[in-house]
Amino acid sequence: MRTAINSLAGHYSSYPNRPVPKKLKDRLEQEFQQVEVSISRGA
Repeated sequence: MRTAINSLAGHYSSYPNRPVPKKLKDRLEQEFQQVEVSISRGA
């Protein structure tokens, strides 16, 4: 979760007016899915 948030924060601090690139968006979605699985397991 921390990695995903740091990646997103880094993008917006460098490029505040640009949309999130597809490559970054895909990686964020993958990391958030891992978080959801961990939460559903009770970790």
